[in-house]
Amino acid sequence: MSLGGNGSAGHRLPRNTDPAWQMAEHLDSRLRLQDCDEASIARALLLMSELHGMSRVARACGMRSDAMRRQLDSTRPLYFETVLGVSRALGLQLRAEPGQ
Repeated sequence: MSLGGNGSAGHRLPRNTDPAWQMAEHLDSRLRLQDCDEASIARALLLMSELHGMSRVARACGMRSDAMRRQLDSTRPLYFETVLGVSRALGLQLRAEPGQ
């Protein structure tokens, strides 16, 4: 699974100074790690949400910021609905591509 961009399978996202592209590249690099797990994705989304404004991101997800933070810091179970909501609020689009 990777984020955004028009690249084909196996290609990294192009370098760009746009914050949305930088966030997409950061999350995409996490998703490509051999030992990628739920906690590492949640931490990446938490970091990006904090940098982007936790309250604003949570509001866009229809959540309270403390509830969203608890999911992203692994205090509470992380729901895929939250992953999608946070990604969208950050201007990111999840997509799948064939593995290598």
